[in-house]
Amino acid sequence: MKFYDITDNENELVKEIENNYKNYTYLRWNNPDDRSPFLNQDLFVVGCENDEPLIYASCYLGNPSKDVGWNSLIDGLNNPGKLFDLEGTSVLIPDLKKYEGFRDYTGKGNILHLGIIDCNEKFMGKGFGTEMIDYLKGKDSELIELLANGPGPTKFFENNEFINSGISNILNEISIMSWHNPQYK
Repeated sequence: MKFYDITDNENELVKEIENNYKNYTYLRWNNPDDRSPFLNQDLFVVGCENDEPLIYASCYLGNPSKDVGWNSLIDGLNNPGKLFDLEGTSVLIPDLKKYEGFRDYTGKGNILHLGIIDCNEKFMGKGFGTEMIDYLKGKDSELIELLANGPGPTKFFENNEFINSGISNILNEISIMSWHNPQYK
């Protein structure tokens, strides 16, 4: 599989995806939170085989920062009562560095927030998701963070070396997960 980092600037691949795959769209981060320094640092990756788009990921890159919480784009960290740990304690921006998967962040490398990874349904279960994750791990990021929506995605990311932080929403529908690049110590 070949992977392409693309932008929405008149790119033929984006147009093909938008025209032929109705569930696929080029997403731009639109965070009303004024702590977001990440606008225009989108990373849109498409995996293709035989010139057919099979999988895509929409990510947001954050520059290195000493405080992982302030650099994170996890929705709910700045809203009391949105995210909780296993003991039922509300988790906010300053608390993130206390949790498994985030405490080893050194602040030397970027954080890649994986907003969406989606595969064409007819190609699911064929390893394309793992290939996409491996590709993203090869980017120059110290940490990849994401929200896994449900037990299936949580298991998928655990199988791909992501750590479940023990943080979730009040209904336990999502799991906050991360992968720390071993090159950063």
